[in-house]
Amino acid sequence: MHASSPEHDGCLDCLAGAHELRESPDQPSALSKTLSLAAVATEDQMCCIPMLGAFPGSTSSTSRVGSRLLGEDRPAGTRGLPWVPLEPRQGPSGYRVTGGRTDPPANPPGASQGAAGNYTPHNAQRCARPMATRRGAGRPRGGEVGCALRCGRSAARPGGMAAVTALALGGTLLLAAWRWLRRAVRAAGAGASMRGKTVIITGANSGLGRAAATELLRMRARVIMGCRDRARAERAAREIRAELGEPEEAEGGGELVVRELDLASLRSVRAFCHRVLQEEPRLDVLINNAGIFQCPYMKTEDGFEMQFGVNHLGHFLLTNLLLGLLKNSAPSRIVVVSSKLYKYGEINFEDLNSEISYNKSFSYSRSKLANILFARELARRLEGTGVTVNSLHPGIVRTNLGRHVNIPLLAKPLFNLVSWAFFKTPLEGAQTSIYLASSPDVEGVSGKYFGDCKEEELLPKAMDDVVARKLWDISEVMVGLLK
Repeated sequence: MHASSPEHDGCLDCLAGAHELRESPDQPSALSKTLSLAAVATEDQMCCIPMLGAFPGSTSSTSRVGSRLLGEDRPAGTRGLPWVPLEPRQGPSGYRVTGGRTDPPANPPGASQGAAGNYTPHNAQRCARPMATRRGAGRPRGGEVGCALRCGRSAARPGGMAAVTALALGGTLLLAAWRWLRRAVRAAGAGASMRGKTVIITGANSGLGRAAATELLRMRARVIMGCRDRARAERAAREIRAELGEPEEAEGGGELVVRELDLASLRSVRAFCHRVLQEEPRLDVLINNAGIFQCPYMKTEDGFEMQFGVNHLGHFLLTNLLLGLLKNSAPSRIVVVSSKLYKYGEINFEDLNSEISYNKSFSYSRSKLANILFARELARRLEGTGVTVNSLHPGIVRTNLGRHVNIPLLAKPLFNLVSWAFFKTPLEGAQTSIYLASSPDVEGVSGKYFGDCKEEELLPKAMDDVVARKLWDISEVMVGLLK
């Protein structure tokens, strides 16, 4: 809109941009409401809103819209906002607005006559003035700002877009540099040797487990990958060896072995442990890493709810069957991967199998709370044996664990961008597992909970020893360790 347009008559920025507003205490604040509404438009460099119905004879559509914004269902021009012409400040720069109810003059000084007889408080001289700023405010002075700026036709708009683009680009580059630096620092911190040590990692063919297997193999450990899908595990093992330039059996350690292990089947868990006990002379580290996340309601081979069965019961049986070998290999370590989401879980002994009600999010949180309670109770039982037990949360990591979570198709690009920017990579997420498995800093530390390679506090419900013991006793019966 231009200055000669009837729609532009009574523009807020033109009338009151740099002028003092004064309201009488005993008058309604309709003017303040008008200015507040219009200020939103001018701050965003949108087209100025006319002084809603302020001028007799005004019939603009925006005046009618403005009347509705004020909550006044009336024809435009039937009521007028109060105006009192005062002396111009620094030349023809408009007039002071007050709360009085004096009608505008027919032709105040410095004003022009617009279309339909409307009061036009600015003229060509004023619109041609360069932009200036108010004293101490850093904002444009309404009396000296070009009309194009007030009406959203500012020449600075392309510059503003360029600034936003430059800011976004700069932020992206800084984020990429930060992620690269963090990854470099993490990799540099993994320098311990695991030569001569045997490590079992469940779910080692992808995500956190694969990242941990890669780094521990790099440290020259003998890594046993316990995976449900043997074909995928073999493929992952080949890729890890190729990445590290390792032969299938490296002299002096660094061996990668694949074994089939389905934690949703107690029969598979027993077969896996039987083979390990037959073939392995020692076991130095057990990392209970595998898990399933927020799946629809389904049951394991043995009739347990899938998340509780895999995340807790499968690992419970696995660990107990390997305890003898771990004790014989002491000092040895057990690492239990939990989640921060344990905070939203509760152990309901009346419905551990979710047969009365099922919520996939709650069930996942419950299984992760069970992981922590199991680790604490196991640590208590293993005191003095040389076997330590610690639990951890990896943070928010980009893995395929959320394959059962449905993300709307249109939201996927945004989700992918956010996950790239703010989620950890599998290698970053696996750092705490690697730390607890290999670092001399945690030698002898047991029964603790870690995040980002630091000990963290637990909620009281995760430190309830009575609940932990009861869960242990029930789990023994569920997996068949006790008849």
